[in-house]
Amino acid sequence: VEKLTLKSITLQNSVIEHQTKLTNSLPIEYTLKSVSFNVYSDVEKKNKVAVWNNDYNKIIKPNASDTIQGNIVINNANSALTGLFKAMSGDNTYYVDGKAKISIHNKELDVPINLQFLLDLINQKVILKQ
Repeated sequence: VEKLTLKSITLQNSVIEHQTKLTNSLPIEYTLKSVSFNVYSDVEKKNKVAVWNNDYNKIIKPNASDTIQGNIVINNANSALTGLFKAMSGDNTYYVDGKAKISIHNKELDVPINLQFLLDLINQKVILKQ
């Protein structure tokens, strides 16, 4: 994930746009079949607050790149269990766990996706954590 942008916040949902740059440094092309991930409000990844799935079938040529994007809709009601603690501590960190499915020579591989981001409600922005 290269960029996260807060699009809107309501009592029910927070909408975050994500942009991900796919770079192929392999000497052969691959096909991005799909991307799926869950967003959790707790480090133990027990409180799921968003699900994102998308099929692509995009061919990424050698030494080339492409960008995918979409909206992640966080269910604020589901995150209410940890939300009060998060608000009091000032740590609105969310955890993403998923996979990108790619195909190389008709063999499918799962590439893990794991990242964290901070939802800064005061400044209304999203900060990608390294």
